[in-house]
Amino acid sequence: MKDFSAAQGMYPVMLTPFTESGEIDWPAYDRLIDWYIEKGVTGIFAVCGSSEYFTLTEEEALRLSSVAVKRSAGRVHVLAGSNFHRTIEANIALTKRMAETGVEGCFITTPPPDVVPPEDNAMVDYYFAIHDAVDVPLYAYEQPVTPYKFSYDAIAKIGAGKRFIGMKDTSVNGTSIEEGVAHMKRKMQAAGDQFRILTAGSEYILPFLQAGVAGGMTIAANVAPGLFAELWRRFRANDMAAAQVLFERVTKVDEMIGYGYMKSAKIALGMIGLPIKPVTRVPSREFDANRLAALRDLVRLIEETEAEFGIGR
Repeated sequence: MKDFSAAQGMYPVMLTPFTESGEIDWPAYDRLIDWYIEKGVTGIFAVCGSSEYFTLTEEEALRLSSVAVKRSAGRVHVLAGSNFHRTIEANIALTKRMAETGVEGCFITTPPPDVVPPEDNAMVDYYFAIHDAVDVPLYAYEQPVTPYKFSYDAIAKIGAGKRFIGMKDTSVNGTSIEEGVAHMKRKMQAAGDQFRILTAGSEYILPFLQAGVAGGMTIAANVAPGLFAELWRRFRANDMAAAQVLFERVTKVDEMIGYGYMKSAKIALGMIGLPIKPVTRVPSREFDANRLAALRDLVRLIEETEAEFGIGR
């Protein structure tokens, strides 16, 4: 039987704090993990796009996962990405090493089209080559920057794999809520009881939960984890009036954090009081006085909503 306990709820897609010199700031990373947990999240997704995994060495990525597992100490689920090399052999080896850190599952991202053709048969073969070579729960991840999105048929095939637990879905970005709900219902129908789907889109999170999606993994949860955790709790308690208010707030957070992400999130976390420096390894947009004021408004919205709903008390 598959264990779906980690394939539900609300996850921040973790940032990697850096020092001014660009090294990983491990004390800040510990504090960030504790803060996510204090805010009530279901789990944390380490070593992902928001972690700037494409700038990390393999040893840094493995240590991020290992520290996340040890620091969380069983308080929440920990999942991690393990597919950022260009050859399948290297990704199989990395997935095996990532599993040894103690994470409860590894995410396999869709590779770029010059590595695997963006069509179903080639992608399913790629995923099963990893599946058959490792012994760890696996999640599929539709990498937003690659053109391939899983078809319903591909989801049914992957879901049949004994180690495939679920996926992070990005296929609805830019569609209306109505179109997105219809699409997600067809995906979940294809997945059946063998596969769980979590959405990356804050702007869809409540309608998708109502449609049967298992949870969310969103960039906005990096700065407002308490709001997402409370939305999940209210939804499960069938308190839809409160869930709707929280949905409207997290949608605003998502809109406000988009400019210059991931630097925007790090600046906001610093404003909240976490020891996170506004340092990224990838180039970022600049933040003038108006942009900084907008981030202060974002923090104010989060803090006021937390006070309104008693989050963190």
